[in-house]
Amino acid sequence: MLVLLTAATIPLFALLAYAIYSSAATSVALAKSTARNLAKITASDTDRIIRTNREALARIALRPMIRTAALGHCDDFLNDFHAVFPVFANATVIDPTGLAVCSAVAQPGGKPVNVAKAAWFQRAQASQDFVVGRPFLGPITGRWVSVLISPIRGERGDISGYLGFPIDLAAYRPSVSQADLGEYVTVGILDDQSTLIWRNIDPENWVGKNLAHMSASRRMMAGEREFTETGVDGIERVYFVESLTEADWHVFVGMPKHTLYQGAIRSGLINAGIGIVVLVLVLALAARIGHRISSPMRKLAQVAAGIKHGDVALRATLAGPRELVEVAREFNAMIEVREDQRRRMSEREEALRQSNAELERFAYVASHDLQTPLRNIASYSQLLERRYKGRLDQDADQFIDFIVDGAKHMSRLINDLLSYSRITSQGRPLVPVSAHQAAALALADLQLVIAEAGGQVELAPLPEVLADEPQLVSLFQNLIGNAIKYRAAGRPPVVRISVGDHSASHWIFMVADNGIGIESQYFGKIFELFQRLSPSGDVDGTGIGLALCQRLVTRFGGTIGVDSIPGQGSTFWFTLLKVGDPR
Repeated sequence: MLVLLTAATIPLFALLAYAIYSSAATSVALAKSTARNLAKITASDTDRIIRTNREALARIALRPMIRTAALGHCDDFLNDFHAVFPVFANATVIDPTGLAVCSAVAQPGGKPVNVAKAAWFQRAQASQDFVVGRPFLGPITGRWVSVLISPIRGERGDISGYLGFPIDLAAYRPSVSQADLGEYVTVGILDDQSTLIWRNIDPENWVGKNLAHMSASRRMMAGEREFTETGVDGIERVYFVESLTEADWHVFVGMPKHTLYQGAIRSGLINAGIGIVVLVLVLALAARIGHRISSPMRKLAQVAAGIKHGDVALRATLAGPRELVEVAREFNAMIEVREDQRRRMSEREEALRQSNAELERFAYVASHDLQTPLRNIASYSQLLERRYKGRLDQDADQFIDFIVDGAKHMSRLINDLLSYSRITSQGRPLVPVSAHQAAALALADLQLVIAEAGGQVELAPLPEVLADEPQLVSLFQNLIGNAIKYRAAGRPPVVRISVGDHSASHWIFMVADNGIGIESQYFGKIFELFQRLSPSGDVDGTGIGLALCQRLVTRFGGTIGVDSIPGQGSTFWFTLLKVGDPR
């Protein structure tokens, strides 16, 4: 159960971690989006202020008295305009040479001022269009101003002069200046030379300052739109920058780094707390449910283990959830069925064992009891043959030969049947045996038979196997004897005994000959009792030899078979367990 809870906890923790990460990332993204939007709003406000003033100057420049302005001719008009719009430090009409022919504010010493060398005037002359001059400290007002210059064009579009309206930098204060932006959030406007046009924090001391030495200012001038840098007050901020369209100015919003991620941390902690509470509740519920399930399942497993070790009286407890009760009930029913089947199988096995034992006793007793009358028949028939052969007619001699041959054949048949019945009852335990030595012993027993047939047996080196040595000798003896017995007419028999690697647990032995061969339809039949493919008069035999071989190989834990081509020979093969096989 602990393993299951641990396995269930891992994905839950992963899901919680992902939720916290996702929430924090969303919080950071929202804070950045807010700061970016603030920069856009400030830039839009500043563009609107400049555009409004540019349009106002364009309308004033169309006035006839402005187009035909002469020295002092338009002072009253400009003075009235200045009174209505005090954000302008002055209002002047300048001729193409830079001479201020009209002014809303009395000029120093009562003489017209010449601004031909002023940078803002030179820029206006160069662009011949509306220009926002760079900030400077006004010599008359003592305030930081930026001159707005607009060309005055005649009827034919030629420039007859310029309107120069120095505007107080305080006029560029955007609407966000009234909002609570949070502690240490800075909003400001820089011109293209890094001079502060406006700043929300301490504007009186900072407006007009040049910040070209600051890394943040240089990055703004280089065109970066989002970066992290330390501000003029030593606070690390994430800056968001927007450019104006009406002037070559830049608006920036600096969000303190700790403030930017503070919301993310707060959100993550809140979500973590909620997630942990939910996770604890889920795990507690899972543990409770799991206990209700695992306890009956554990008892069921104990019952199964007990039954496996032989305690067949055990039964599963019918307790717990309804579904598990049903499982336990079916489990008990399955045990009852299994035990019933086991009892029946045990009874059938016992009956079969007794039947086999009785059959073996019967075969032994029957074969043994047949030996005595059979010996009498053989003895007296041989006595008749010696005493009366040639003294009776030819038919009588032939009948006596039939009786003698039949008695001998019956004796061999009974002996083979006795050997067949004793394979299991008189067999010894299977132990490591040299197959090579067993085959050599079989060849020694068959030496005379092989010599009489003019045969040749080739014996390859054979390994050790698990077997009963006398029975293994009998196995080789029967197979080699069959190879000699069923030789082809006109050629001496050749028998080759070899071995191969059949599997990880078994060797495969092959006894190959060049005899008469066997038709494929008889491959299975030849291993049955009393089955002979040759007429009894052709080859001497009882039809038990191959059946005995099959029973021996089966007892050794192997299988036996044959491959043959009629007229060319046969290969009898059988498998035996390797020494050291775990079975």
